[in-house]
Amino acid sequence: MNRLYCDTVQILKNSIKINDLIEVEPQGSSVCPFCKSKSKWYTVANTAGWCYSSKCISNNPQFLNSINKKSLKGYDIFSLTRLIAYVEDNQIMSFGKTLEYLKRKFSNKLNLDTSKLEEDLCEYSDFLNRVSDAYYHCMLENKNNAGKRYLLDRGITEDTIENTKIGYANSPYTLRRYGIREETLAKYNFLTNRGYEYYFNRVIFPIRDTYNKVRHLQGRLISSSNEEETLKYLTTKKFNNLPSVIHYLALEERLSLYRTNRNKELFICEGVPDTYSLAQCKLPVVGLLGISKLLYHEYKLRDFRKITMIADNDKFDSDHPNYPNKYKSWMRLIPQLIDLQHSLGTNTEIFVWLPPKELKVNNTNIKVKDVNEWLKNLNNRDNKAIQNTIIKNRIPLLDWVIDERGDNLDNHFEIVRLIKASNKKYLTKLQDKIPPDLSCLEYVYRICD
Repeated sequence: MNRLYCDTVQILKNSIKINDLIEVEPQGSSVCPFCKSKSKWYTVANTAGWCYSSKCISNNPQFLNSINKKSLKGYDIFSLTRLIAYVEDNQIMSFGKTLEYLKRKFSNKLNLDTSKLEEDLCEYSDFLNRVSDAYYHCMLENKNNAGKRYLLDRGITEDTIENTKIGYANSPYTLRRYGIREETLAKYNFLTNRGYEYYFNRVIFPIRDTYNKVRHLQGRLISSSNEEETLKYLTTKKFNNLPSVIHYLALEERLSLYRTNRNKELFICEGVPDTYSLAQCKLPVVGLLGISKLLYHEYKLRDFRKITMIADNDKFDSDHPNYPNKYKSWMRLIPQLIDLQHSLGTNTEIFVWLPPKELKVNNTNIKVKDVNEWLKNLNNRDNKAIQNTIIKNRIPLLDWVIDERGDNLDNHFEIVRLIKASNKKYLTKLQDKIPPDLSCLEYVYRICD
């Protein structure tokens, strides 16, 4: 596919939602619009949906084969449009015709000028490439600059800096020093109200799309006298109606390569530095750029058979009013992982892994919170050993949810949903979490309330 074609597909996926095409809830269960079965249609993040009924036309093998769709689950806006055309007019639309149809139908309704957006996206991408190159050259200029010291201290090597073109914004005038005009910076929201550049005193990570085009930048603060008042991470501001940074993954450009992996395995990390550190260990890894937006990437994950989610192990305080001693990141990740398991179906197994809380280094216990700290303090930095450690100690999502949430009956409905989505026989393990004085009917009433 050429660049404009790919950009148009991305713009439409980010602009059109499932309930723009059919009358369903944007999240959760609805009446299926095709077979009219009550609560059989399930939508995830308004970007994908499917019907549970095997008799529904959406699960018709003949239709699925005609559009080369391998999975019965996870209709996105393109395959859903083709399904609607098949149901209403008994025709099989090509992908190209589907693209043109969606462009025509939604250009006015969503105030979506796709031609203008395509042009803007090309210009913006070219601008970001220039900016990314300027920051990368700033990183190279001084071999001992604060940006490089920060990265090396975090365990990110010079080879990784060179291969991924990580940059450095050393002053509020870095880009102008490299010849990028002030009016251009103002046009793309790269200037503050005081006339300073948006990124300063930060390491700059280029965020690329699946086709290796720079779409956004993320700047990590190196140091500040008011660190608590300053955002640790800054991402490029949204420009016009172009997709925001949450629609992309760190190292997303490597997904095509990962899909050729015989094991069909993928690791997803919380945060950019941790992602780069694990990538150095030869793991097929991508990183979230918004911990609450995992489901935005569901359609990118369908080809993988094993997905391991990796996040920090820090917890809320014991006196927290809502989540005492609960893992911070995982409170937001687990519900999304459950929905992701539903969307991907039984062919994909989801795992979770946390770095150990402590490592013994030279007879001293070192506290560990994230992947970078874990890798930095490992005695054995062999890539194969690191991979084996993660794979050996990761926990199936269903085990994790039962162990962490099974004591509270309020969570049992989602656990039963997950058992069904995973197609695993875990009812005996869940039985141990049910109070013995509760009858079957009382239990069903309690969890379905």
